[in-house]
Amino acid sequence: YAKNIKTVNTRGIELEASYNKQINSKLKLMLSASASFLSSKTSDSIPSYYILSHANKIIQQIFIIEYKNIQLSFNSIYKERNAQLASKINATIDKSYWLCNAKIQYGIKKANVFAAINNLGNIRYSDLLGSWMPKSSCS
Repeated sequence: YAKNIKTVNTRGIELEASYNKQINSKLKLMLSASASFLSSKTSDSIPSYYILSHANKIIQQIFIIEYKNIQLSFNSIYKERNAQLASKINATIDKSYWLCNAKIQYGIKKANVFAAINNLGNIRYSDLLGSWMPKSSCS
C-alpha cells in the first residue's frame, strides 16, 4: 500500500450555501452547509492506500444563533470513504462517520468566554491512516 504516486487525477464537485438573518436588534441567525464529492483515479495497477482511503463524500453544516452577547453554535461533519483495515496498528477505517460539536460563548467587552463539547455523540472513528481520534471532550 505505501508507495509513491506517479499520477493521480481527482475530479469532483463542491457546493456551498449560507444564510444570515438579523431577526431583530438582539437576535441573529447564521446557517451554512457545504458538500464535496470526489473521485480519484490513478494509472497504477495497484492503487495507493491514500487513493483507496481518502474521503469521497464530505458534508458539513454550521448553525449559529446569537442573542445579545451570547452565541450558541453547532457544527457537524459527515465523511464517507472506502472502508479499510490498518492491520499494522490493529485498526479499521470505517466507511463513514458523522461528528457533531457544540459551543456556547459569552462576550464581555473585548473578550470572550466559552465552553465547547467536541464529538457530542462520543463517536469512535479513525483518521485516514487508522489512528483512533479523541472521544468526547470539553474545553
